[in-house]
Amino acid sequence: MVLALAVCFTWSCNEKPRQYTIVENHTDGNQVIEKFVAPNDTVALSQYLDRMSKIVMEAMTDTTGNAAKIESMFVISPDGDTLNTNQELMNVIAEQIQKSGQNAVPVP
Repeated sequence: MVLALAVCFTWSCNEKPRQYTIVENHTDGNQVIEKFVAPNDTVALSQYLDRMSKIVMEAMTDTTGNAAKIESMFVISPDGDTLNTNQELMNVIAEQIQKSGQNAVPVP
């Protein structure tokens, strides 16, 4: 048991941050591509969801009409996988949010 914990701890400590990509497709046809670094897919997807919830809140509270009008948004791993379409990974993130008692988007 101790050996398994030591191997697991050593493996996770040696995990190198990886570069992910967020792609925003706007309704006007523009596309914004942004790179960011995260230690793993779960953290990258959490960062994506945080960003998405901020965009939704900005759009809901914008009275000037200047909020970004995003048609779709994706987070892509260094391996080329689209993380926000991976239902299993989304379920893991949802469970983590529930356990922490956080709401991604506050309910009025």
